[in-house]
Amino acid sequence: DLVAPLRAVLSGRKVTSRKEAIRLVAEHRVPGAAELLTELWARPDLHRDLRRAILSAARWLLDQPAAWDLLAHAIPAGDAVATGLTEVAPHTVAVPYRARYGALVRAVAAAADPDTARLGLAAWPAWRQWDTAGLDFLVDRVTDLNTTAIWRVAADALDRKSVG
Repeated sequence: DLVAPLRAVLSGRKVTSRKEAIRLVAEHRVPGAAELLTELWARPDLHRDLRRAILSAARWLLDQPAAWDLLAHAIPAGDAVATGLTEVAPHTVAVPYRARYGALVRAVAAAADPDTARLGLAAWPAWRQWDTAGLDFLVDRVTDLNTTAIWRVAADALDRKSVG
């Protein structure tokens, strides 16, 4: 019975209230939660804090393909949104989904924007045991002379990989 009242809050104007409603939709797994969040994400004028809240909430719905679609849409959505993916610790993601989530963090690390890439590279080592393609990716980032703005962060992530 939460769908109707939460929809009302989600269509409101207060960002903080809407962020809380997004969390409640996912946490309580209201019927059609992933679809509801997808519908909200599709709004072109959606506040970036709400987009980040949707990303955070999507972690509760990883058993649903629509949640993965939302997470994948974060990568090209811009640095303020995409970096929300890097703020997730592996222990907060169910084990069966960690490899796929680690690949999302690696995608942030592959961003063209150096500031976004730095955040992804700094976060990636926590995901190393689940993202098996990450080591080759890091070597490529360190040796790519066209992206010298991030090589040191990539080297640091690579070094943390070899120590871990």
